[in-house]
Amino acid sequence: MESVSIDNLLDIAKKGIDVSLIQRDENEVLKPIHYLRQKPYEAWVIWSKLLNHWLKVPEDKFKIIFEIFEFYCDAIFITDDIYDEGLVRRGQKASYLKYGYPLTVACIEYVHYKIMELILALDHPDAMKIYLDIAIIIFKRQADDIVWIEKSRKFTFEEYMRYGGAKTTTIFALLVKLMQLFSPVKIDLDNFLNLFGNFFFIANDHENLFRSEEAAGELHFADDLTEGKYTFPTIYAIDILKDEEVYDILMSKPKDIESRRRCVEKLRSNGTCEFSLKVIKRFYDEVLKEGDRIGSNPHVKEILDFYMDFDLLK
Repeated sequence: MESVSIDNLLDIAKKGIDVSLIQRDENEVLKPIHYLRQKPYEAWVIWSKLLNHWLKVPEDKFKIIFEIFEFYCDAIFITDDIYDEGLVRRGQKASYLKYGYPLTVACIEYVHYKIMELILALDHPDAMKIYLDIAIIIFKRQADDIVWIEKSRKFTFEEYMRYGGAKTTTIFALLVKLMQLFSPVKIDLDNFLNLFGNFFFIANDHENLFRSEEAAGELHFADDLTEGKYTFPTIYAIDILKDEEVYDILMSKPKDIESRRRCVEKLRSNGTCEFSLKVIKRFYDEVLKEGDRIGSNPHVKEILDFYMDFDLLK
């Protein structure tokens, strides 16, 4: 006697997709994202307020655009953690370490299709092209990261400036360009975007290497070195100062604290830290000037101070 009725199976099949099950399954596949958002990234909220102070996008469109941007950034961060074998994101264990590679990769893939669904909800003929153009650039940049690290390829300082600035500026451009589609205000934000994108990546690179060991914790102190990741300070020391010791330590991807301490001390003693901070302060001033040129906006200084408010930046 059959334990399952074939007729019942056919009835189930004829009913089609159960939307409630899809929603339940979506929450399961998005667990790595929800976990990351337990520690919200305050900068994105400030950044969105900054832009909408100028662009004045209608609330319904702005809500969808910000959701797209947040999903996209979270997917990039989680992907970077996998590529770099990063251990921590926003002060907690990286998502892939908590949920494993299969679910985390499935989450990232799902999110990119989720973003496309949201793009369609904007109901604008240019929105999808903006997203795809930017996504292709970012995926290419992430692939370049892997190739260059695996091949131990030496950047030139100029190459790294073009590369690092383009990567971060492109991420921010997704939010800007989508908002501009629905903005009644026609202003050119390209120069502001380029200046801020460069400020952001240099300040972020500096913070990772020169934040105090006490503030960062022994495991995460200067962990860009552990990942073998080129950063603004290290590429300056390697290409401009021709410091082979810094290059050798970086290529060894040191997990021991002593090697990382030695490298950071070398970067301080050879003038790299001082130069890096000088560059950050100059970009800080230039972003403020460009913001004033566009129009008074209190959130410009707020977002800059979010990244400049580090005890290490001195």
